[in-house]
Amino acid sequence: MKKIALVTGASRGIGRACALALAKRGYDVAVNYVSNEAAAQAVVAEIEALGVRSMAVRANTAELPEVKDMFRTVVREMGGLDVLVNNAGVVDDRYLMMLTEDSLTRSLDINIKGYFHCAQQAALKMFKKKSGVIVNISSVWGQHGASCEVTYSCTKHALIGLTRSLAME
Repeated sequence: MKKIALVTGASRGIGRACALALAKRGYDVAVNYVSNEAAAQAVVAEIEALGVRSMAVRANTAELPEVKDMFRTVVREMGGLDVLVNNAGVVDDRYLMMLTEDSLTRSLDINIKGYFHCAQQAALKMFKKKSGVIVNISSVWGQHGASCEVTYSCTKHALIGLTRSLAME
């Protein structure tokens, strides 16, 4: 039976690498993106060239209604969900005194709320069939901190706590 994965933030960087790695292992892969559809479609083409199914699906993971729609679409179009790679994230490389309230809010929304929304929706799908895997991509900066990455470091630290709690559940 084919396994199906959804990778958030998969149109570039670490998400793209995760999506391609899963495809090389035979997974059908849904490629989430928020703004660059062309880049997402390029990743879909690379995945399909490996002989597995793929689709691009747009959703801002910070917005719960969009996340719910994304999961419904993936399950309907791909036939289920076995793996979620929670990867979408933002970085704002500025010193603390240069950061704005909007920057903090954006980091919290995407790097924490987005992961929470996606993990919750994946768990709901996986609970019904009593199987599945959720992978949360964090960062070493979540353990050690980094100069000029205050919001990134604090949100990745929070993500480590979220992941440990989810593992216990």
